[in-house]
Amino acid sequence: MIEEVKIMEKTTKTVKNYAILFILSVIILYVAWWLLAQYKLYTDYQKNISTLTGVVTFEIKPSEIKPHIKENATVFMYVANTHAKETAKIESNLLKLIDQYRLKDEIVLYNISTSPNVLIQEINLLNEDQNELKKLKAPMILFFKDGRLVDGIDSTKNNIIKTNLNLKNNNKNDHNLSSRDIYNFFKNYDLIEDINNND
Repeated sequence: MIEEVKIMEKTTKTVKNYAILFILSVIILYVAWWLLAQYKLYTDYQKNISTLTGVVTFEIKPSEIKPHIKENATVFMYVANTHAKETAKIESNLLKLIDQYRLKDEIVLYNISTSPNVLIQEINLLNEDQNELKKLKAPMILFFKDGRLVDGIDSTKNNIIKTNLNLKNNNKNDHNLSSRDIYNFFKNYDLIEDINNND
């Protein structure tokens, strides 16, 4: 009888241990699933944020495009596309120029990733015909003067009015705007002084 009680206690302990192990496994799996879901949410959020967010003074929403362009004599707008693979390199180059020439108040950021068609619609309301804009691909930099789109340059080095920007494309596989390309675009419209005259 005592042996049966000992066997029964052992079996009860074993079942109890298995139950605890099962419950702990379920808890661990749930925590792992929750952490994975939070990480995915965080990475999805990060993919939709430009590295210039918080660096430039003005980040505009779709509803602010037209009023901002109309209210300011000149506007340099960086149109970010956080889903494009070339964005990180271009933003890195642009960030160098923003720091070097203190341009954080001069460049407006618009993230096209969340509403890609709004920019073209808003600019079409400002100008009669902007078919040239449709040739550009975000990420891009646009220049507006007196409420009208004057010029723009995109990640593939397309340029709306084909100004003499001396865009270098020595490498056929390199479609990224270099710091020099962006500098030439800004210099062409007097946003920055000659590179040799910086403070």
